[in-house]
Amino acid sequence: SDYPGQGELRLLIPSLRQLTQDQQYVALINPVWIPYAPALTSAGVDLSYVICIGPLDKADHLWTLEQVLRSGHCRAVLAWPDRDLSTKELRRLQLAAEAGKSSGFLFRSSQMKQQNSPAALRVLIKPPHQLDVIKCRGRYFGRPLQLRA
Repeated sequence: SDYPGQGELRLLIPSLRQLTQDQQYVALINPVWIPYAPALTSAGVDLSYVICIGPLDKADHLWTLEQVLRSGHCRAVLAWPDRDLSTKELRRLQLAAEAGKSSGFLFRSSQMKQQNSPAALRVLIKPPHQLDVIKCRGRYFGRPLQLRA
């Protein structure tokens, strides 16, 4: 999404709720805004299993993201990269996630939708409630999905 706060985190709330209720850690790396704890709690997310890391400088961001994914300590890692990542860097992150048995979610600008990526799923959030599936292994959507408000 080009505008943080368009519902990107809301898409993951059911998974975050389940993971934290199962006592699995979730990491948020360099979130654009400090997550609003009361909203996460009211959605059922157990904050004692949420780790918020940042702000990080450009030199540390990619390294931190890769290490958290690879560690296997966090089952889900949500990150807001502060710059465009190369295809090679994206592949490194994918391999780190596979090694750590983690799920990685990168929130990036829509300008990156043309870039090749090893990601299994890529979506574009468009205001007000539209989701374009750019890439989904094994399935072709062909048209945007409408989200409930």
